[in-house]
Amino acid sequence: MASNLIVARGGVEYVPPISLAFWRWTAVFLILLPFTYSSLKKNFKFVKQEYKSCLLYTSDAADDSL
Repeated sequence: MASNLIVARGGVEYVPPISLAFWRWTAVFLILLPFTYSSLKKNFKFVKQEYKSCLLYTSDAADDSL
């Protein structure tokens, strides 16, 4: 947590906060992908079938937090 705060404070002059968040989540996705790829591949039909409802629930939860 502290390292995140240090990077955010140090980079705010050079990188907009939205870009910092985007690249942070992109890095996390790429780091976790090798560990989750086989499970995603095995359950692809289910993920494809349910992704719309997951996006709906996620957007609703994000709206509630505001």
